[in-house]
Amino acid sequence: MKNSTLVFCALTLIAVPALAEKPEWKSKGKPAAEQKHQQKEMLKQKADHDEMGAEEEKEKAHNKLKEKNKEKDKLQKQEKLKDGSGKSEAMEKQREKKSTQEMKELDKGSEQGQQQRDVRKKWWKFWE
Repeated sequence: MKNSTLVFCALTLIAVPALAEKPEWKSKGKPAAEQKHQQKEMLKQKADHDEMGAEEEKEKAHNKLKEKNKEKDKLQKQEKLKDGSGKSEAMEKQREKKSTQEMKELDKGSEQGQQQRDVRKKWWKFWE
């Protein structure tokens, strides 16, 4: 008796989904090639439209950021001019440029001058 009820329950559980109605979208079959093509075109247009919108937003944000940076720079320059530290900063920049420039006349001049230039080489550039 127990075995027959178990078999009946198992068969009922298996048969119920098989007897259920198919959904409407399932019974129509596969879409035609023309429908597939139309859907691809629509997706492509949507992607292009979204991409254009995203690029425009990025450009607007970038422009806003540039404007903010310009305003900050102007304010900093005005403050430096009031403090008088603008000149010393320019001097420091010029010193940095000169220290990083290569010496163009290394091979020119007398032997004594070349020896002096070798002595002046930076101590941390030991690989040269």
